[in-house]
Amino acid sequence: MKDRALSVAVVGGGVGGLSAAIRAARAGCKVTLYERNASLGGRANRIEAAGFAFDTGPSLLNYPWVFQELFRTAGANFEDHVTLLPVDPGMRFVWPDGETLTLSSDLPFLADEFERHEPGAGTRLMEWIAHSESRFHLVMRRIACIDSTNVLCFFRRAGILSLLRAGLLGSMHGSLRRFFRSNRILDALGAYAMYLG
Repeated sequence: MKDRALSVAVVGGGVGGLSAAIRAARAGCKVTLYERNASLGGRANRIEAAGFAFDTGPSLLNYPWVFQELFRTAGANFEDHVTLLPVDPGMRFVWPDGETLTLSSDLPFLADEFERHEPGAGTRLMEWIAHSESRFHLVMRRIACIDSTNVLCFFRRAGILSLLRAGLLGSMHGSLRRFFRSNRILDALGAYAMYLG
């Protein structure tokens, strides 16, 4: 009897569904992708109406290397198909009283923005960035890049004590409050939880 390829059905042609379908196909599976919309992409799509085109998202691309690796898995080069353009400033918050806070990758500018809202916050911004960077590397090493199909293995490999010591099991707001008091700074930095969950 001949070996037959495993048949896999992927429901949803968004980024996650497309990624799963590509990986399953590369693993030798026979893949059928089901999508209810007329085009693939899920939230990464566009609407055209009355001569205008509207990008439906996503708003942020935080980890381009994930997509570069996915393209390699599919036998393609990311840069041959996608041109990433930096957007700076990245976001501007405007409150009902007209006050603003602009988030930028220009750190001296951003420090000045924070100082406008809270004396000393510009210096604490740099401390917060260093703190966040160490947490980012811990998460990438201990959580994001490990097999999570087995809950016990996941928690053993994640190193719960390390995560507790780093404060990763608390709220984002609580973590931000260690560095900032201004509600506007907290709102601006906390807004990223909307994108990341």
